[in-house]
Amino acid sequence: SVRVDKRGKKKRIPVDENDLMVFENTHEAIITQEVWDKAHKKKRISNKKNPSNTHSHRLSGYIYCADCGKKMGLVSQRRKDNGEFYYAFQCSQYRNSALYGECESHYVNAGALEDLILESIQKLSAHVLDDEEAFIEEVTQQCDQNQNDVEDANRREVESAKHRIEELNFMLKKLYEDNVSGKISDPQFSFLSEQYDSEAESLEQKIEEIGALVSEDKTDKANPRKFGALIKKYTDISSITDDMLFFFFYKIYVHQVTGGRTRYRQQQIDIHFNFLGEYIPAFDEISEEERIAMIDAEHK
Repeated sequence: SVRVDKRGKKKRIPVDENDLMVFENTHEAIITQEVWDKAHKKKRISNKKNPSNTHSHRLSGYIYCADCGKKMGLVSQRRKDNGEFYYAFQCSQYRNSALYGECESHYVNAGALEDLILESIQKLSAHVLDDEEAFIEEVTQQCDQNQNDVEDANRREVESAKHRIEELNFMLKKLYEDNVSGKISDPQFSFLSEQYDSEAESLEQKIEEIGALVSEDKTDKANPRKFGALIKKYTDISSITDDMLFFFFYKIYVHQVTGGRTRYRQQQIDIHFNFLGEYIPAFDEISEEERIAMIDAEHK
């Protein structure tokens, strides 16, 4: 709201969100809701302006650490043989920690990541174009199962938090009675009651956060038909353009490497597509022996 002071100057006054009245669909929209949502998503993942002599990468904003959930930061280094730069991503929580103790490194080469992204969308495109109805049924069944699993886990966590809050309320009541009867001193009562209150407040906040996540999940359901229609616009995918990156991919989670510097070295990458959620394509899996043979062939 705006208020005019005694000098005739306008002054903006912040208004509580609960006091705002919103009237939707009162006139024809200038742009569609879909365009609006895409613009806001683009704003969310866009990079900040880079200072001089620093580097940027088009995957920045898409890559997340699978353990701490933080965005992974871009790392650039110059090659010794030809002087060219190569890029990688590393957990920002790890990089920003003074003692590197907040998370693990989760280092991944940007070029290898782009190759994997291209391969994933090529395989998924072939899967969709081969039998779109089977793809839609597969996505729907998997997403329904994932949703049920998440709802069960959320329900158990909320029930556990509520049970603990009841315990804390009972303990607080007993603490008050002991203080009145003189069994514990006032300083002891203040110290313990603050601890109980703090824990109960954290649990109530967790319950609210879970409720907000549930509401967000309900409004962001999978839409395999929309994804299928998008795939048909890019039937010959030989490279990933910036537009394809924006329309197809939502988030990419990078796990810690396992196997050390041996031929058993592996790294799990979880790619979340727009309109598909946490859908995992049922591609043909290769055996462990075949995988190791392929790695040995590449080394040779």
